Parts: sequence; structure tokens; C-alpha cells
Amino acid sequence: MSDDFKPGNLVLYTGMTLKSGDESLVHYCLGVIQAVGKYEVFVRKQKGESYLGANHAFKVPKCNVRKIDRQRKHKQPEFKQPKIGDLVLHYSDQNFSSKPAIIKHGVLIEIKDVPGQMKSAKLRNGSKEFDVSYDNLIVLEH
Repeated sequence: MSDDFKPGNLVLYTGMTLKSGDESLVHYCLGVIQAVGKYEVFVRKQKGESYLGANHAFKVPKCNVRKIDRQRKHKQPEFKQPKIGDLVLHYSDQNFSSKPAIIKHGVLIEIKDVPGQMKSAKLRNGSKEFDVSYDNLIVLEH
């Protein structure tokens, strides 16, 4: 845990919704430190409004705060594009649904890029073949 917080630090802070039973939800937000105490900091939400209105600072325990290094050079990484023969994973969440995400893996055997259509791929896992969105693939092994 970093204890060198200063006003103006960009931080990730957490909160929690406790529910009956063992279930709970953790919430993550970005904010800027406004003031620092021994055990807590006052944070202002970076974007949007808090429930108390815009520009309202609120108390967060230091143990729920992580500083984000703004000095680190951030550059846009290149995505490693899957190629024919790669072992890949396809991830597709069910938009607007509470159903779990669909995860498939297999060997990439076809890439289809037809103008005006979404780029797609065909995977083979054993004797099964299935079509998936190419943009939702990540490489497991080249």
C-alpha cells in the first residue's frame, strides 16, 4: 500500500455493496485526491457526478486507494493479429443479457474479410468447426 498520497494524485478507489449471504459487489472508480489525512483521503470523482453532485469530494479509506502513475510513458500497443494455424481463444459476452460469456478455443483455419461485412473466422476444435467474429480473437499460441 502506498502512503505517499498528495493532493492532485490520480487514483483508483474502491467501494463495496454488501448483500445478504456471501454475495457482495466491488465498485471501482477514478478520482483525484483533494486532501490527505492519516487514515483517509478526500477524493473527487474524475468524471461524471457523484450522488452528492458535481465537484463533491468524499472520504475514502487509504487502504481502498491505489495511485496511478501519470509519469509513465503510455503508448498504444499493437494487437497481435491471429494468423491461420494459430491456437486462439474467442470471447463473446452476451450483450444486454445476464447470460455468461461464451468462450471457445481452437485452431484458426479460415479468415473471411468481405467488404461491407464484419470480419469473421472459422475455428476447429477436434472434429467441430464454428464461425466466430475475428475481432474477438486472441492468440494463445503461434
